[in-house]
Amino acid sequence: PVEVLDPRKTEITQLSPGIVEGHSLSQDGKLLIQAEYPQGAAPGENRGGIDLFLIDLSDVAKVTRTNLTNSKGTGEIRPSFSPDGKRIAFQVLAEQGKELWVMNADGTEQTRLLSQEEFPNFFWCPPSWSPDSQLLASGANQGGNDDLLILDTQGKVVKNISQEFSIVKE
Repeated sequence: PVEVLDPRKTEITQLSPGIVEGHSLSQDGKLLIQAEYPQGAAPGENRGGIDLFLIDLSDVAKVTRTNLTNSKGTGEIRPSFSPDGKRIAFQVLAEQGKELWVMNADGTEQTRLLSQEEFPNFFWCPPSWSPDSQLLASGANQGGNDDLLILDTQGKVVKNISQEFSIVKE
């Protein structure tokens, strides 16, 4: 479970009832997005039931939680707020493989940007936003080389910034 301490009252408020797999705090500190397992699930179990919850922290005494994805059969993990707080990037555990998605911070306009069907070696690198909230960085592996991709928010690969060199693993 995730809990917060209200320093004015020294009271602890529980934000989530179960296991959390990734979270992100908005720049203003008022919103938290987190990936939560279904209640009672053990880590790694029922990953298809993981949903993204938006938690309003503006009043710790009245914390509100909203399930933004409420999906069946897929799991949403590794959420990341854009710096302007308007969008959220996240990864999806879909039946056909891993996917990278974005949505508005209220859960609307959920859009798939990248999938293993289109990009077979997409790997588990949490999405990271550019400071202007216009681009995302994510990782992939092509022919044994780890690559860092820059994508626009429509899913177009703008640049593979690691094509010029490779990472040596010792």
